[in-house]
Amino acid sequence: MDVVNDATLTDAVAQAWAESTSLLRERVSVLEETALAVLDGQLSVDRRRHAEQEAHKLAGALGSFGLVKSSRQAREAAWLLRAGRDLTTTEALRLSELVVGLRGELAAQLPGTGGPAEAGGVEPKRVLVVDADDAAARRVAEEARSYGLWADTVASTAAARTAISERRPDLVVLDPADPNDPAAGRDLLEDLCLAPDPVPTLVLTRPGGKVDRSDAARLRALGYLEKPVQPTKVVAVVRDLLNRRGPRSTVLVLAEDPTVLAALYRLADSGELRVEELREPARFWHTLPVVRPDMVVLDEDLPVLDTTLLCLTVRSDPAWQRLPLVLVTGRPPHTHRELYRIGADDVITRELVGEELAVRVNNRLARATPVRPAGDTDPGTGLVSWTRFEWDLRRMLGLARRYGHVIAVAVFAVDDVADLEQRHGSQAGAAASGALVRLLQRSFRFEDVVGLRPEQQAVAALYGADLAGTRERIATLLETFRHEQVTVDGAWFEATASAGLAMFPVDGATVEALTDAAGAALRHSVQEGGDRVTTVSNEQPDQASGIVDVLVVDDDDALASLLVHALSTRGYRTYRLADGAEAAAALLDPDGLQARVILLDVGLPGLDGLSVLRQLAHRRILARTRVIMVTLRASEGEALQALELGAFDHVAKPLSVPLLLHRVRQALDSLSS
Repeated sequence: MDVVNDATLTDAVAQAWAESTSLLRERVSVLEETALAVLDGQLSVDRRRHAEQEAHKLAGALGSFGLVKSSRQAREAAWLLRAGRDLTTTEALRLSELVVGLRGELAAQLPGTGGPAEAGGVEPKRVLVVDADDAAARRVAEEARSYGLWADTVASTAAARTAISERRPDLVVLDPADPNDPAAGRDLLEDLCLAPDPVPTLVLTRPGGKVDRSDAARLRALGYLEKPVQPTKVVAVVRDLLNRRGPRSTVLVLAEDPTVLAALYRLADSGELRVEELREPARFWHTLPVVRPDMVVLDEDLPVLDTTLLCLTVRSDPAWQRLPLVLVTGRPPHTHRELYRIGADDVITRELVGEELAVRVNNRLARATPVRPAGDTDPGTGLVSWTRFEWDLRRMLGLARRYGHVIAVAVFAVDDVADLEQRHGSQAGAAASGALVRLLQRSFRFEDVVGLRPEQQAVAALYGADLAGTRERIATLLETFRHEQVTVDGAWFEATASAGLAMFPVDGATVEALTDAAGAALRHSVQEGGDRVTTVSNEQPDQASGIVDVLVVDDDDALASLLVHALSTRGYRTYRLADGAEAAAALLDPDGLQARVILLDVGLPGLDGLSVLRQLAHRRILARTRVIMVTLRASEGEALQALELGAFDHVAKPLSVPLLLHRVRQALDSLSS
């Protein structure tokens, strides 16, 4: 795509963002008012219905701008607000948390002119929905946007050709039934699929039309769905097609023929796969578990290699017997049967390499399932087995040592399984553990590894993940799990989980040291009440009585509960007081409460927050404590007064919980610097 078109697209995105910001603000405001009404017990049916609709619209709009996290927050808010059920206290607090998170995320995007592009994210995949049924097309597009895809709709094949010529999509969802030109839909499908550079296309149409399933297959469409079908199913197929192939497919090549190498490197240049060239065939068995290729391309005529023995050995190894092997040979076609007998999946005559190798490799990879050596997966959970996890983490550690990177290792477990089984039946523990496993499987990146420890605890290794970001990410995951619906015999209940976190190289340098350290941190999470992540650095509680990480001094019960829960989930030792005079007495007592960070409301009963701050400063307590003032009506004079008295920061209500947590981390970091 040329620079002019990219610049035009960027301008269009910026303009669309600018035009949408006021509407986005309004929708968040509706959710804010609804969250307050829920906490006050004054939520009417009409307000609830309206808020649910606004949350759905907000999720679609945010997803279309690539704000995936915010879109998911809005979707969860819509789920909580769905009709026919009352919100529990926990759900009401979760709704408030989602709203402040949305407000914070949106505020972070609004100050500049670039909109979501300023976040530095990768441009979302583009999907074009071509359907004369405008309502159906919009439903598919809205569902796609909620998953972070950039989805557009057009109602005719003529409009589709124009849209594709202006900006090539990553995938087209096409209903060939064009009422204005019955033949145009099939012509468009043929042009898309049979072009020298085809556009991936999914056919979505009613049976009995101009294009049926066999036509779609003959024209090499990627898939075929019959209407009527739910938008969720369509988008599930779209996401699968977009993710089915990508640059992560790896081919290990043992060849000296420049034609073979050139054909494969052309595929690598196009981004379709990664090529690992093995120049020392004797290191094949050493390289294989390190590279873990999806396919091996092997030149049968390498002088230093016994190809027959290699193929037979691969096929007899339980770990690699399903690995696709493609052989390049100089033998005539009538002798290829022997090569298939020794284990080749495909054989290409050397004279045809330039024409066929790329096609054969592409076709086989497109149809292959990811190659994972036998024994890699735990059959009960679907997670990576402990043996495979150890191997993968050792490989990560080698790379991290070489390039100076960090690795996070986290261990997870469901809280109080015995209590769950007593209250909800003997299968409740297994059901909750299964729900946690499914959440972990969909929550981590492709390059992360999620496995199962011998203690039957889930464990994850995250390459290049910093401590603060990883703790926040895991805390968010635990908060999500808190609202998962776990079902046993059709009845659902809520469960919580805890995690322990260790970092390479600070907390350990080996697989055993890191997983043991994370396991110890998990045990401390459980001892502290569960539903939190604890890092190795705060695994052991302070021995001095009455020392906490964060003291929340606020008389707003709903906000204070939300803050305490958010802080505790992230592993902070937290305490809450509601009266200013009580807080001053506890903090000024030499044998009383000590806090590393204090979130201090200004408008407190008993003694206002500024008076409490003044007493703390007079007694020199601020030398070991950071105070963040929180106020409902922040003025410049009040903020300056607080800072002059020694406050570390000043935050106005209504506040963004993620932003406040960030400032708490900054305050804690300042104590150790």
